[in-house]
Amino acid sequence: CPAEPCHTLSEYAHNVSHYFTPNTTLIFLSGIHELDTNLTVSGFTSLQLLGNTSEPTSCKVVCTQPAHVNVSNVAHVVISALSFSSCGGAGIESALYVTNALNCTLDSCQLCNSNNARGLQI
Repeated sequence: CPAEPCHTLSEYAHNVSHYFTPNTTLIFLSGIHELDTNLTVSGFTSLQLLGNTSEPTSCKVVCTQPAHVNVSNVAHVVISALSFSSCGGAGIESALYVTNALNCTLDSCQLCNSNNARGLQI
């Protein structure tokens, strides 16, 4: 990380109530971001998960355990320039869930190797 503090995606996932506010934007630097548990975000006005380049293969979320990203009851969702790999599995039906969003934008994203799960469920 170019600046401190620098937290892992798994650290954010384990402490959602500490790191996420009603209008949260996470900008992912190029590289691999490991996720070892479900990232569940609910009840916010806006959530943006953005890769810092226009190439989704530059910013990768790789699940190291059966895990997924679950966004629910968030009015405005933007997920852009991210690649999700090896997510799902062990009873998890999808790698990426988005439910009850007023607006949802997925731009330049990839869902790869979803461990026998559907890649996306909206």
